[in-house]
Amino acid sequence: ATSPAFAAPSPALSPAPAQPTTCQELAAARFVVADAARADGPGVRVSGRSATASCAGPAGVAFDVSRDVVTVRLVAGATVVVLAPDDAGPAVRSLPPAALPAWLSSGGTARTFQVTGPASAATALTEQRRP
Repeated sequence: ATSPAFAAPSPALSPAPAQPTTCQELAAARFVVADAARADGPGVRVSGRSATASCAGPAGVAFDVSRDVVTVRLVAGATVVVLAPDDAGPAVRSLPPAALPAWLSSGGTARTFQVTGPASAATALTEQRRP
């Protein structure tokens, strides 16, 4: 299956939020392991499981994924940053929020995102590389 087309960075989309760089920042960040998304008015509703992250020494970051199902609602104009497949060019690309449902359904696996803003009105999802 082919992946949905990526959007070029657009002035209408906000820049991606800063990524956690310390163990303390990782522990404070919120993550969702997203397995589905659907249009919800002008925004997008993402469902999945909540996750926490911690430093895992030389192995990088470890994610502890909850069994609890959570919902994150992206506001219209939110920033969505995804990791491209290894053979698809640049490693990080922006998607318009409306393209997220097709992106998630094309991958066949759940994807881990850092959530920026409250779950009821998130302003950004930034995909994380998982070990």
